[in-house]
Amino acid sequence: MEAQEDPALLYDIICRSAPPVEHNEIKRVLGSSLVEENQDLMNELEALTDILNMYEQETGEIKQSKSRSHAFLLPDRDRLLGNIKFFVENIQRAGTCLLYTSPSPRDS
Repeated sequence: MEAQEDPALLYDIICRSAPPVEHNEIKRVLGSSLVEENQDLMNELEALTDILNMYEQETGEIKQSKSRSHAFLLPDRDRLLGNIKFFVENIQRAGTCLLYTSPSPRDS
């Protein structure tokens, strides 16, 4: 996720350019309940962002672990497939030889 600048509340932006003694008046004019509700929503947004970041980190670790295990197992898989192919070809070759050879005198 891209790092973005944290959004600022209108109340906070206004208070930055006003003297501290006027902050209560600004809050009253904007509406105390609205300012507090916006602050609660901002806190919730921050909490959800933290949860998202933790989730992305955990799933990233899981993906890395999974790809490491695949990288570890793939050479064995290829080797085993090669061995199976070799044995199947030998069995086919041996079966073909048996079809075209005459029985030995001992077998009669």
